[in-house]
Amino acid sequence: MEHVLEMLYPSSWWHDLWREGLATGNGITGANLYGGAKREILQLGRHDLWYNGSQEEVPDVHEAFIRQRQKMDEGNFCEASWEIVNALKETGYHSSLESQLPVANLITEQTPVKGFRAFKRQLDMEHAVARQQWNDAHMTMHREVFVSRAEDMVVYRLCAENATESKELLEYRLELEAFRNEGEPANDAIQAVWRDAQTEAVCENEHTGYLYFNSNRAQKDARYTDFGAVARISIGDGCLECFENKIKIKAAAQVLITIGLYVNEEKQSAWQRLHDRLESRTRNFEELLADSSALHEALYHSAKLHLGDSENRVTWSRTNEELVTEAFAEKQSPELIEKLWHYGRYLFICGSSPTANPFPLYGLWGGGYELQWCHNMANENLQMIYWHSLCGNLIEYNQAIFKYMNDRIPAFKENARKLFGIDGIYMTAGTTPGVAAPTQVVPVIINP
Repeated sequence: MEHVLEMLYPSSWWHDLWREGLATGNGITGANLYGGAKREILQLGRHDLWYNGSQEEVPDVHEAFIRQRQKMDEGNFCEASWEIVNALKETGYHSSLESQLPVANLITEQTPVKGFRAFKRQLDMEHAVARQQWNDAHMTMHREVFVSRAEDMVVYRLCAENATESKELLEYRLELEAFRNEGEPANDAIQAVWRDAQTEAVCENEHTGYLYFNSNRAQKDARYTDFGAVARISIGDGCLECFENKIKIKAAAQVLITIGLYVNEEKQSAWQRLHDRLESRTRNFEELLADSSALHEALYHSAKLHLGDSENRVTWSRTNEELVTEAFAEKQSPELIEKLWHYGRYLFICGSSPTANPFPLYGLWGGGYELQWCHNMANENLQMIYWHSLCGNLIEYNQAIFKYMNDRIPAFKENARKLFGIDGIYMTAGTTPGVAAPTQVVPVIINP
């Protein structure tokens, strides 16, 4: 239990259940598991899906910089700080940062037999597996999910233990739907995503079915703006049928779901490509996990932190609730501090990659429509996220930042020329993958 976080209750954050979800990922693709015994949500995301931003051409206001310098020479520093900001606003300039957008939600609904008890959930940080389980009648229901580093796909298993006598009572309904955060008012952009959403369910035989999802995000100068997911559902026993773009499963003690995601790819070609890819990956859960875990463990264990003596470590098996209650009542235990360190490292490894966009402030698991500060903020926030990469033996992860910034050098050069009339670059503090122009038009951000 040294590398396991255990909780005895489901996610319960008011109208933002995703905030207490169990996060896993491979740096490219992320999955966040939350919900309860009757209705469980698997939120699916990718590093490169952003929406609802705009990048206008930066107006040439470099003469305001000359006035700013003059006022600074005169000692009018407060007035000087507003020169460039006011000049930009007078032109009507308005660029806005994009927001993260999860690709889709996979909803699992299960018909209760007698009602749940003994609920618990775990995050196995050593193997990057999220788990939930509970008892219903004489059966134990298991949910397990990880994102394969070897295959770049989400692998999700539903299992009923001790179900031999009651398999006929098992019933699941699976649906891929556009991302929704229940309880949060929807903006115009997310409503457009919902209007464009398309879902399909296809049963290829009584043991194999597919769920398809596609939608569209409005973005200028992009060849394709489609994004979506394909899920393959397979069972060894019981039966599977389609209804209302959902898949219903009966009397199956084990269900294996593999999911591929796509961004900026035409729907039909993406659906066919992922269908063929998932169809060719037919190994079982344990085999897929073994390949992924070997890659994850090498990263996770490339640095270690040990607090407390080795004799006491074998008893480190308390739940999150117990550890936090003790910290409020007395003091933080070495077990709590060490698990917090490991959890931060775990999220960094699962939420970023040397070949992906930099780690944003919510990782791959942001679950709101317009989350505050979900962008890449390079005034200090981005740097703080990556501080651990050097002492944590993950220096290769810094490549993501260098590539991201280098790709935006042309925009940064234009910023410097039009805002200040100088050669060189002006790196805006806040950026998103599609927006590198100034967006936070206030003195504390605009002035270098």
